[in-house]
Amino acid sequence: MGMSYRMMITVQLNRKAEFDRLWKWAKTYMQQASGPHRGYFVWHCRSDGFRIDDNAASDGEEWFVTALFFAAARWGNGEGLFNYQAEAQFTLDSMFDKGLDVNSPLVVTNMFNLHEKQVVFAPIGHLDEFTDPPITCPTFTNLGLCGMNRDAGFGGRQLP
Repeated sequence: MGMSYRMMITVQLNRKAEFDRLWKWAKTYMQQASGPHRGYFVWHCRSDGFRIDDNAASDGEEWFVTALFFAAARWGNGEGLFNYQAEAQFTLDSMFDKGLDVNSPLVVTNMFNLHEKQVVFAPIGHLDEFTDPPITCPTFTNLGLCGMNRDAGFGGRQLP
């Protein structure tokens, strides 16, 4: 089970202390602060924080963002990394601020294919040209469109 799923479970169970510990660890060890993956979470790391693979998992990002928006709605926002809404918005914005695929198998891309209007299988190279039904979280996408973020329609990037 991934960290973002654990965060979603703890917010739904109203376990703020556990949520905050999970979030602090994920923010510290998993979210990339710079480089082409900036704002994305690594999908695979060890319990000591060592990153096994810097690539992101699209469903994980959706769960992180939604869990953080839920935390903001349930508990309000704190300071710094515990300003859940700001952290969710930063991650959501990061899902759209990558360059377009320039036919490179290694280029980091956006988390959503705006032409197909769907989450991508993986935001790297040609893996952004298709999706996989098990990673699609349409309810989470709709929550973003319904105003859980500051810009309805993901900042003017309309999805269905």
